[in-house]
Amino acid sequence: MESSMDFEQLQSAWQSLDKNLDRQNSLLLEQSRDRKLLLLRKPLQPLQRSQTAQILFGIAMIIFSVSVWTRHPVGDPLFIAAVVMHLYGIAMAILGGVIQGLIRSV
Repeated sequence: MESSMDFEQLQSAWQSLDKNLDRQNSLLLEQSRDRKLLLLRKPLQPLQRSQTAQILFGIAMIIFSVSVWTRHPVGDPLFIAAVVMHLYGIAMAILGGVIQGLIRSV
């Protein structure tokens, strides 16, 4: 009878140790992932700041080009150049936002 109790206690202790080991392994894996993500994200910070500057510059180009093409008649070379610059500013702002979204998803 005593040997079966010892066996049950040993089995219970073994299961407890196994659970603790699994928990510790999962914590170490999570810490390792967090460390790797931090090492991956840190070099991307300057790119994210430059994309913010690109978005702001694109918005400034849009505002400037609208002020130019609203003052010139359709067909005027300045009108056409301002519309092209307006489209370029839109593309800059959109692509800067897309790249920032991709950086955040890392």
